[in-house]
This record gives sequence, C-alpha cells and structure tokens, in this order.
Amino acid sequence: MAGTIVRNGEVLTISAEDMATWKHILMGTEEGTVTVTPVTVTPTIGRWIKYSNEAEDMEFRCKVCSYEDVEFVETSLWGLQDTERIFVVEYDGGDNKTLEERFLNTVNWSYIPAPGKEEIDTAVLKRNNEVLGYSCQTCK
Repeated sequence: MAGTIVRNGEVLTISAEDMATWKHILMGTEEGTVTVTPVTVTPTIGRWIKYSNEAEDMEFRCKVCSYEDVEFVETSLWGLQDTERIFVVEYDGGDNKTLEERFLNTVNWSYIPAPGKEEIDTAVLKRNNEVLGYSCQTCK
C-alpha cells in the first residue's frame, strides 16, 4: 500500500514497500508532528479487471466477486496489528481464487469491459484442455 507522509507541512510520497517500515518508525514519534496516510485504490465488486504478472509474462482477467477484511498481527519487534482486504475473484476460465489487497497494490491492474459469453466459453475450453488436461473431440 503506497502512501504519503506529512511532516511539518512537507508532503512526501512513499512506496508500498516502504509503507510498513514507516508505520514502525513513526510509532514512537510525537503526536501531531507526523501524519501517515495510506493511499490505496481497490477494485469495485462486480467489475472485471485485468492485471499482468511480469514474472510469468501473462495477463489475467477476472471478475471481483466479493471481499473480506481480515485482521492479522505482524510478527516483528513491535507486533503491529492491522487489517487487510482479501478479494474473491473469478477468472474468465472459471477458477475462483483470492487476491490480497497488497498484491493488487503491487501489480498494474485496470478495469475492463465484461467479456461476452463467447469469450468466456473460449477461456473455459482453454482452461479445461490446457490446464486441467481434459480432452474433447474439438481439440483433436
């Protein structure tokens, strides 16, 4: 989760990687001198998004079905307690998975139009044949 830090009127933007570090550093600061504001943009339920995974050089398309706010405790010297949003998504091939908010804040995602029935049918067929190893007369 990226964010901004305001200290004595000066605004600094920090990266998602640095946000957790700043939370820990600022825990002991004098109240009122430093403000940390996380900046997060999360997808809307019911909308379709696409994102790419540079490690696999692939693009993924999925519908955001729901989300849940999950509380966790970070095991560090300070034992920071926080919540994170977990999204339930359905990929165009039919798989249901979960994506963490922090993951979505590290990939470049964007909204896309909902795919048509033919596109979804093609994605399901591809998933069934290539990923699950099903075999059908169409693919022979």
